[in-house]
Amino acid sequence: MIKTIFFDIDGTLIPFGESDFMPSTKVALKELKEKGIKIIIASGRPWDMVEQLDHLCVPFDGYILLNGQLCIDQGNVIKGVTIPKDHLKKAYDYLMKNNVETIFAGRYKTRHILDHPYAEGKGTMNFEWYDPALLNSEPVYQIMTQIPLSNTTLHQGLMDCLENYQGVRWTDESEDIVRIGCGKSQGILAMLDYYGIRLEETMAFGDGGNDLDMLDLVHLGVAMGNAKDEVKTHADYVCEKDVDDGIYKTLVKYHIINDVLKLCEAVNE
Repeated sequence: MIKTIFFDIDGTLIPFGESDFMPSTKVALKELKEKGIKIIIASGRPWDMVEQLDHLCVPFDGYILLNGQLCIDQGNVIKGVTIPKDHLKKAYDYLMKNNVETIFAGRYKTRHILDHPYAEGKGTMNFEWYDPALLNSEPVYQIMTQIPLSNTTLHQGLMDCLENYQGVRWTDESEDIVRIGCGKSQGILAMLDYYGIRLEETMAFGDGGNDLDMLDLVHLGVAMGNAKDEVKTHADYVCEKDVDDGIYKTLVKYHIINDVLKLCEAVNE
């Protein structure tokens, strides 16, 4: 019996280019909450890019943020893996030297920009300039860089500056830097231990490269139809695309929720 479901955001809960869930996804999330099944975000996003999601439908039970570096339940930190100050300084110096557009992500103040071009054309998003003095004060959980997949030299140079770190990707144009051994899967294990829920009672939906370890770990890993082929090979099931009601249809298929939409259509006929 599934008791907890973990959801990636971009390309999963919310189609790329959109700012809201699909109507069918909202129905599914409400059904899950009514059945007492925990719904948990598992994302590479920082807190200030997920806190508004509760207002789109129903409140989520927990959040695995920054690729598992920060896990939160009802405002309480369940797990937090910060980057040491000396490592931040090395990364900062390298990224500035190479003019890489970057964010240092903390728990609350997360939009610290290292390079001006990243802030251009971003609309109303709350970007702030990064003050190097914060290297000595504010905890940082993840470094979010605009290093393209094709630029292996730039990537390797950053890795050479740091020990025991890895890059995880959700697009070919951006790379999140986290500690080796961290990831969404480790965040899931921390949350399950906190809730007292068994791995056999879990399910997850994802579409990106940073979802691979999550899909491998959970009892039932679902890749979205719009996911890349590599992601699909790590899944137990590949559903329809996000825009084609993939989440809703999968939950109905596995008898986790009732087909409420079909019942409504029958009543209205």
